[in-house]
Amino acid sequence: MKCFEVKRGIRGTVYFPRPSKERRNNWAVREDLVFAQEEMIFDPITLHNGGLEKASQWCKSQARQGKAGFRRDGYLLVVDYNDVNVM
Repeated sequence: MKCFEVKRGIRGTVYFPRPSKERRNNWAVREDLVFAQEEMIFDPITLHNGGLEKASQWCKSQARQGKAGFRRDGYLLVVDYNDVNVM
């Protein structure tokens, strides 16, 4: 099983769940986070390999910009894919 690690201090954008739909730009990760493959929503590698056919246009555009998105507990964390360690 592939896991993805986002280290403490990495900057990204956090999208809050409904109903607020708030967004915080330039948010720093407060602790090392490990995400399972199922928690990854988009990334440039999956886009290149044709795995995002059912994803929204927004997800595809983020992946084209070199971003990776992870969803947990309704929150979405978007960071540069270069800041993600594949374990």
